[in-house]
Amino acid sequence: MIRIFFFIAFGLCIYLDAHITLHQINDKPKSIAKDFMIWQYLQQKITPRNAQLAFDQSDFFNRKLLLAYSKRSGSKKLHFITYCMTLSKTKLLQTSNMQCLDIALSPYKATFFKASRLLFIAKNIDDNDTANYLSFMGHGALADTLLKYPADTVLKVFNQSGSKYRNKHFNHQYSINVLDKLMESSKFATFIKIAVTDYKLNNLHHALLYLDADKLSPQSNFYLSLNALRLHKPKKAKQYLSMAYMKATSPRMQDKILFWEYLVSGNKSYLHFLSASTTINLYTLYAKEFLHVKINNYFTQVYTKPAIRNTNIDNPFVWRKIRQQIYSTSYDKLFSLAKEYQAKNLQSVQAFIISRAYRYKIHNFITPYQDMIDNLSLKHQAFIYAIMRQESRFIPSAISTSYALGLMQLMPFVVDNLAHQLHFNITSYNELFKPKVNLLFAKKYLFWLQRHVKNPLFQAYAYNGGYGFLRHYLSSDRFTNGKYEPFLSMEMMANSQTRGYGKRVLTNYIMYQNIMGHHASIVKFLNTLKDRKES
Repeated sequence: MIRIFFFIAFGLCIYLDAHITLHQINDKPKSIAKDFMIWQYLQQKITPRNAQLAFDQSDFFNRKLLLAYSKRSGSKKLHFITYCMTLSKTKLLQTSNMQCLDIALSPYKATFFKASRLLFIAKNIDDNDTANYLSFMGHGALADTLLKYPADTVLKVFNQSGSKYRNKHFNHQYSINVLDKLMESSKFATFIKIAVTDYKLNNLHHALLYLDADKLSPQSNFYLSLNALRLHKPKKAKQYLSMAYMKATSPRMQDKILFWEYLVSGNKSYLHFLSASTTINLYTLYAKEFLHVKINNYFTQVYTKPAIRNTNIDNPFVWRKIRQQIYSTSYDKLFSLAKEYQAKNLQSVQAFIISRAYRYKIHNFITPYQDMIDNLSLKHQAFIYAIMRQESRFIPSAISTSYALGLMQLMPFVVDNLAHQLHFNITSYNELFKPKVNLLFAKKYLFWLQRHVKNPLFQAYAYNGGYGFLRHYLSSDRFTNGKYEPFLSMEMMANSQTRGYGKRVLTNYIMYQNIMGHHASIVKFLNTLKDRKES
């Protein structure tokens, strides 16, 4: 407890040292960068009036910004809303205020209550949508109950209630009539993704075998093909894969489907199709290595002039302006625009423009900031570049909607902890837009992570989803010696964001190792995933 409290206190010191004025905020254009500036401003000791003037200028609403505003606002209504939003489980169960429950409840939080209590709340709450899903949860998710409620209501509960509740209430072999009714909802694609990737819903998995592929999206067809493989129905899987490919429009999606058609059929012609793809991903890397096809649609350097241009891309507002310029320039004029950014300090901008000019068919694998990581082994350098490329495309002032910062997209709470460990006194989070500072912090975190996790793919999972998430994920049976492993386990990860992130970082990692002269085989690497000792 002392250690946690110290980190929190240290974080508050950072906020107090960073002085931002309302005048500075007023001068900035609406953007994520401005929202982040407002969020930092709201940590300072300001009046409720100034807090409102700042918050009213925000562009992208998020929970973090709202909670920070609530603490400085004089609005009793807002205090009530955020109080209800943040109720603990104990206080939520004790609350009798229907207005507060309407704000606080979600399908997941509703799982804390007994069925009788849910039915009582449903009868007394004003919001019809909330009343509907609470009533449904109160009556249970049996087949006849599902048919009595709108498909949107049923799938809202399924998609948002959490795995424990789903396993208890939805693990049934529903009839095709029930599934056809659910298919009417736009939430059905999410239902399929969740249902297939939750390995405990074994009864529901059998029911999914009878869905009509023609009525579903390419992504849903792909998930259903994996479901069929898990149930040892390769012919059914091929049908879903064929329909998925026919409907797919994204090159990345097409590559993934082709790879799985190869795995299921053993037909190498699918690898030949894959090897002709201009996309660089896990599947095309595998195909090209297997067929000894050289990857030549990428660049590692850009032409730079020794002169330094007075453009500070460590400033997120400067990068915003450049980015707007890039996206408003027609493709045929982008190479000319790239020449304006040939200064040595702007190579990441130039490379960004060139990738777009090639319509992302020639890929950017540059190695900037080399002097800041050249004391590391080649493998560690390759992993840092793999993360950096995925997180920020080497733009030092990149900032996400959740306020992840800089080259390696470090979250403010992580920065607080690392600053203490590094004995590094930062006065503002904006210092994380400086490459040297960002990489110093990132290296500290990665050194810790690499001590606990050996495999780079699992390191990527932990970097994106958190170390706790990784340990929980690996505690279940994954990456065994099954026929389609390790690929089936990689596709079945329920956290779709972390799943995609891991594959992209792994692709980058293999590419950078080879660029740096350390031969890396994607085929051999994937085989190591079956050995749990490598976790």
